[in-house]
Amino acid sequence: MGMLNEARRTATDGIARHPSFAGGLVIYGKILRDLQEFEKAIGTLKKAISIAPENILAHQIMAEIYLTL
Repeated sequence: MGMLNEARRTATDGIARHPSFAGGLVIYGKILRDLQEFEKAIGTLKKAISIAPENILAHQIMAEIYLTL
């Protein structure tokens, strides 16, 4: 819907409360990707993968970012 700044605020609030929730980190990484903040997105996704290495979506989004770069 194009509400990326609102999504970013919501995601950062959630991550502040639950920093070890891999799903929240993945969504935040996706938001950062959509905002074209690729380096920050990669760092966030690496953290999500370290928490939940089986999270296929995190790997997929990171691969898309690397292909873009």
